[in-house]
Amino acid sequence: MLKNYLKIALRSFRKQKLTSAINIIGLSIGIACAGLGFVFIQHELSYDRFHDESEKIYWLSASIQNKINISSTPAPLSPELAANFPEVSEAFRLENHDILVRSGNEFFREEAHFVDPNFFSFFSFELVEGTPDHVFDNTNAIVLSAEMARKYFGRLSPVGKTLTVNYRGQEEVFEVSGVAADPPQNSSQQYQFLLPLRFLYREKPDALAGDWGSFPATSFIRLRETADLSSMEAKLPGFIDEKVNTGGEDDRKLLFNLMALKNYHLRDNYRANGLTPPADMSYLRILGLIAGLILLVACFNFMNLSNARGSGRLTEVGVRRVMGAVRGQLVGQFLSEAILMSLISLILGVGLIELALPFIGEITGTALQINWLDPGVLLPLLAISGTTGVLAGMYPALLLSRLKAVQSFQSNFKTGGNNLVTKGSLIFQFALSIGLLSCTLIMYQQQQFIKNQNLGFNQEEVVVIPTQISYQDAEASQRLVEQYRNELSQQPGIVQVSGVSNSFNKGNSAVFVEEEDGSQIPVFFYNTDATYIPLLDIELSAGRNFADDSESNGEQGVIVNETFLKQFAIEGSVEEYRLPEKFRGMANSRILGVVKDFNYMDLKSDVRPLILQAEPDAHLGYLLVKVRPGSVDQTLAQLRTSWQKISPDKPFEFSFLDDDIQQQYLTEARWNKAITGATLLAILIACLGLFGLIALILTERTKEIGIRKILGASIPDITWLISRQFVILLTIAAIFAIPAAWWVMEQWLENFAYKINIQALIFIGAVGITLIIALLTTSLQSARAAMSNPVDALRQE
Repeated sequence: MLKNYLKIALRSFRKQKLTSAINIIGLSIGIACAGLGFVFIQHELSYDRFHDESEKIYWLSASIQNKINISSTPAPLSPELAANFPEVSEAFRLENHDILVRSGNEFFREEAHFVDPNFFSFFSFELVEGTPDHVFDNTNAIVLSAEMARKYFGRLSPVGKTLTVNYRGQEEVFEVSGVAADPPQNSSQQYQFLLPLRFLYREKPDALAGDWGSFPATSFIRLRETADLSSMEAKLPGFIDEKVNTGGEDDRKLLFNLMALKNYHLRDNYRANGLTPPADMSYLRILGLIAGLILLVACFNFMNLSNARGSGRLTEVGVRRVMGAVRGQLVGQFLSEAILMSLISLILGVGLIELALPFIGEITGTALQINWLDPGVLLPLLAISGTTGVLAGMYPALLLSRLKAVQSFQSNFKTGGNNLVTKGSLIFQFALSIGLLSCTLIMYQQQQFIKNQNLGFNQEEVVVIPTQISYQDAEASQRLVEQYRNELSQQPGIVQVSGVSNSFNKGNSAVFVEEEDGSQIPVFFYNTDATYIPLLDIELSAGRNFADDSESNGEQGVIVNETFLKQFAIEGSVEEYRLPEKFRGMANSRILGVVKDFNYMDLKSDVRPLILQAEPDAHLGYLLVKVRPGSVDQTLAQLRTSWQKISPDKPFEFSFLDDDIQQQYLTEARWNKAITGATLLAILIACLGLFGLIALILTERTKEIGIRKILGASIPDITWLISRQFVILLTIAAIFAIPAAWWVMEQWLENFAYKINIQALIFIGAVGITLIIALLTTSLQSARAAMSNPVDALRQE
């Protein structure tokens, strides 16, 4: 029986090549979209679950009043928890710092994890070379990832060899004690170099166990099998109050929360030093929804075309009925055809997934590698394919199998596009196309708005160079900036050079100032110099820039932005401006000038209060170099030469300020590409389905078209006759799609402090584009049918 079903199915495919091809292509695209969405979401949900007993591993997040999150914790925290809480079986800490690694005469800036000795027992990372319990016995031991071992030692085993590492301006020789396998892609720890944590505290070993005032470490604990998490969480605040919140001020209490490591990647409102940034869950939900909707569109197409092409198989159904076939056999035949077509689509879909993986990697920043034989991947895809085949094939199977033999031989029986199910599915497809296209246009418009927004400063032709000097060596950073400025002063391509503590999209420093209502207001600080404001063309609205003149009389002065004045209600003339008392050590410092608000953070945030300082002993983390237009390449070569002359022990690294600013919106840009791709696929699938449906409708209405032509109908008349029902359906779809797309985009735009106003023209454009595509799809075939000889149509009757 099964063999017979297969032979009949293949014969049917050959007989109806066009609709079969459209069905398979449309369904393969739908399955590919659903498969990609499933694989990517499964990958994101699998983060950090490969560790043994991953459900027992927790990291500790810190916050001020559960409002302001802090990305690290005091170094003694997790060992003290292990010592004082019976629920904790093991503790672990890491700190994340940059190091300079010497290779011959070259230096490379790398990211290093300074870890406790139990790294390989606490986590399930593989050590390829070395003994897990002893790789950190030596304070100057270093473990390399496999990638770093290849980079610095080629194919030779690096164990026992040495590396020269510069940390905070001091060179140390480290002996390679092991090689760790590269961390899995679904790990929040993407280590390259592992060094003993105690190396950082070799000069102050007591700080590792007793310094509760600083927050350098990311802390982890492992709970026992019998641990009561709720009981521990209830006792934790009292312990923290005793160790950290010793001042007794409730409004400034630090709170620590236990977070399951396996859920870290899914908590996009938290960050931890040394761990990769979490996923944005809103985009994951959008991805899953779009993938499911595209699959649904493909299923509707499959159902519509299978139903519509049934008109060409009525005689076959009648003959089978006359020959004694029962309804169950007919249902089995049609379902087997649908499932076979779905399996063929699955094979093509897998090929499409492989072709699409580089594109998905570009969007997500994740190079997915799929093991198709993995049951966790294969079984869900088979389930998607099989379920799709059954659901999509069930309706036409039941519809055709219920026909009696006499109905099957009636030439006026129609199974095409005029029933409610077909119309409903077409409305859904049009609505999805209009909705996705509207979202794409709005996201693109918001991106262009951000790109062209006046940020309050000039970001063009500015080169950003990290000083690569630790925060503890502020004097050296000041000296480097001054030397670099002097070195470049005679270069014709250089306009100005400035030093600053933090550059755009390179992190910010802030203090929290308590207001009278108990709220904590973040105030951001930039340490810089007198050239910073003119270099960036920041406008002063009152007062003056930093300057070495007799007017200051040695008095420490600052420059603030306009938001600072408004936030702290500072009034009067600029000569009278002083920092409020609540700034403690800086209270009553003179405010030399006020700059107009400029966006030193991304446009998702409002401008916050800002203080610019020009202290001679402050750390400067970045050099800003303004270059003349048209001489960028030549000037970069000059910058490199000057850097190698002044800092030969550090690699020359640079970026352009405008690129740094655009990097802040990389996620939005990537997902706009994803939405655009999904929109094109949804429209493609809808067009394929519409094309096939029109072909079958025209086949059913061949006689009608012939009679209308004989009675004088023109080609435009017949074309409009066929197309107008789809225009009506598209209009209904627009009524549903526009409010839905408007609401979704309003929610998305809430992420931005600076945003566009959604215009009706966007939705009109989306409807217009969809209408044009639909009319082209229907009109071309309708016109071809209208131009055919009516005699040929009537002869068939």
